Amino acid sequence: YVGALYGALPRGGVLARFGVGHDGIDKAAATLAGVLCTNTPGVLDQSVAEFTMALVVGAARRVPMMDAAMHAGAWTPREGIELAGKTLVVVGCGRIGRAVARIAGKGFGMRVIGLVRSAAQTSATGDADFAEITTDVARALGTADFVTLHMPSSPENRHYINADTLALLPARAWLIN
Repeated sequence: YVGALYGALPRGGVLARFGVGHDGIDKAAATLAGVLCTNTPGVLDQSVAEFTMALVVGAARRVPMMDAAMHAGAWTPREGIELAGKTLVVVGCGRIGRAVARIAGKGFGMRVIGLVRSAAQTSATGDADFAEITTDVARALGTADFVTLHMPSSPENRHYINADTLALLPARAWLIN
């Protein structure tokens, strides 16, 4: 059984995913059905980075809370925080993570720390837009005002953020996924 999607496509058909990963594509079923799979890496890097920063700005300025209050018929302005000088931890320093670091650092004056899984990635992804790139989860998360996740959906990354890692965050920190 190869599933309705894979069975509906002819052998040699193409399943193209608009985005970076192959999340949600059963590559074994596609192979069995003779369906070719492709994606479009790089196409959405800037868009995802901009949306990430929109979420960071929304959190910093309490936009969701003010929106909810306005929809409830109340005008309850909330004091937000400025992003300049705040620490953003970018988990995953690939193309999108680097784009977020560039916008956060150069556009908002944030201190950006890259968090990667292996020491080999610290030099491989070295980038001037990061104040540092580290594998030290406790140190990075312990300094965070904001954390953004930009890692592939894979078995080894499943539950990377969990109760233990959340406990490392300061009470002031926001997690942007």
